[in-house]
Amino acid sequence: MAVQLDLMKLSKRKHTDMVGLRFELCAQQDFVLRAHYAKGLHAWFLNQIQDYNPPLSTYLHDGQSEKPFSMSRLGGGTVAENLRLVAGDRHEWSLHLLSPEAVDGVLAWLWAVKPSLLWLGSGKVTELTIERVSVSLQPNTYQGLWRKKLRDKVTLSFLSPTGFRRRGGHLPLPLPRNIFQSYLRRWQDFSGFAVETNNFLDWVDEFVVIRQHRIETRSVAAGKAGAVTGFIGSVQFAVRPEGKNQKNFWCLFSALGSFAPYCGTGHKTSFGLGFTVSGQVDLPVLIDLDEQLFLQRVESLRELFSAQRQKYQGDRTQRITELWALIFARRERGESLQDIAFDLGIHYETAKTYLKRARRSLSNLEYDHSE
Repeated sequence: MAVQLDLMKLSKRKHTDMVGLRFELCAQQDFVLRAHYAKGLHAWFLNQIQDYNPPLSTYLHDGQSEKPFSMSRLGGGTVAENLRLVAGDRHEWSLHLLSPEAVDGVLAWLWAVKPSLLWLGSGKVTELTIERVSVSLQPNTYQGLWRKKLRDKVTLSFLSPTGFRRRGGHLPLPLPRNIFQSYLRRWQDFSGFAVETNNFLDWVDEFVVIRQHRIETRSVAAGKAGAVTGFIGSVQFAVRPEGKNQKNFWCLFSALGSFAPYCGTGHKTSFGLGFTVSGQVDLPVLIDLDEQLFLQRVESLRELFSAQRQKYQGDRTQRITELWALIFARRERGESLQDIAFDLGIHYETAKTYLKRARRSLSNLEYDHSE
């Protein structure tokens, strides 16, 4: 089936610095996604561009200190209910482009290739049909964002775990300076505007406050970093009255608030982290697929370990199998054993022993099935 491209408005545009695209997908088979499936989305996109236009692929991957695109994780369908892709279910994936080169190049690829399949993982094992590509965020320019009506309040919702690098770790808090610094870095790279970075960030520190928030922390697998802890939820940022005296900084605050849904927030936005929308989204409707897949994995492992230890009944055995499952699953998604032991309140050597026994138990199970 041919993909439907609802992009005619873009073909008639005069100049576009940024745009958001929505890919409407349909699962071709039942499949349980791995926790780090967003790496597959990232790789599929860059591989497609590499095949069509290698210099553009290089630019998207290595051309700037900041990537000129951001993306979402998969959404929609019944995946949140049964923790798997179900054949025939519909899903959405968003791709946002942040420079004229990225916009022109990706649109040229779409019109020329009209990609009809998106696959995840090596061997193209998970196929989703691309049924339609449409505009999710209207085409805009950096000048256009600057000229928009001034706002002294900006409400943003973070739909995937959002965090910031800090001293080799992750800071899962929406501190105004970190939030607006992440937008400013991308703005500086792609807008052509000269901004006194430190002065603006000092102004943010002094005059931008959080009026309200509803957030919670989530851990998720992302790229080569293993597990990343971030926050999701909604936050309203506001400029204190005395901050409006420095109008250029107030204008930049307002423009960056409008830029946020295009560029995403924090680090690893090109792997689906920090996906950001304007306005408030209630927490109950936020779907963290990775966390649910992780919990399913823990429960599956617990059932396997319990079945192998049927002759050892009792609360202690149940507790041990739960720990085996939790330690193995958390280590599997990239967390350090030291962090796991600390979080669970057990000695490192105990965690190490439980991990060895869990691995041995799974190895024995695989051996039994091979007989």
